[in-house]
Amino acid sequence: MKNMKQILVAVPMMLCAGTLYAAAPATTETTTTSAAVPARAAASNPIMGDAQNQIGLTYGRSTGPGGSLLSSLTFTFGPENRGEDFNYVMLQYSQPTTFFRLPARLNGTVGLTFGNVPDAPSQGIAGISEDVAILHWRGFYYGYGLGGAIQGRVTKRQNSQFFFNAKSFLGYRISNSWSVEVVGIHYSNAGLQNPNRGYNFFGLTGLYSF
Repeated sequence: MKNMKQILVAVPMMLCAGTLYAAAPATTETTTTSAAVPARAAASNPIMGDAQNQIGLTYGRSTGPGGSLLSSLTFTFGPENRGEDFNYVMLQYSQPTTFFRLPARLNGTVGLTFGNVPDAPSQGIAGISEDVAILHWRGFYYGYGLGGAIQGRVTKRQNSQFFFNAKSFLGYRISNSWSVEVVGIHYSNAGLQNPNRGYNFFGLTGLYSF
């Protein structure tokens, strides 16, 4: 009977010790793996590197009214657009993300249009968008962005306060912190209201990542 009691006490203790021994390596491996994944994901973003924040300042010059992103990348010199004095300054804050496993960034923007055109007075524009890097090579990257924005008031060129924006960009990372992009930006309401002649800007963006 005494031996039986000793067995009944020893078996549960052995089982507990074995369970703790088996669980310990699994816990260590899980912790190591979860810690390594964010580092690899951040380092794979060609737009921002391993930074978690980015600010940018954009200056763009109007390429004239038009209904697509191509309008912002094409300079036309017809009578309607010759010498159009219409400009755009935009401040951007971004954080890294992914889009279907492609490196990307999520942006919040505030901007100001100004110039001397009768159908597009100076006003503020605020929006949110996502940029996706389609190609990247040795510090260069190229991609597209889509989002939504609100302008301060309706205009003769754009008869709605809410509209969509599309962007095409070619960038180069000068260092871990600094990069520069050539951008084409298009704003329009996708034909939901008329007139919808769109805003189109071609410009340059300076960015600081941290």
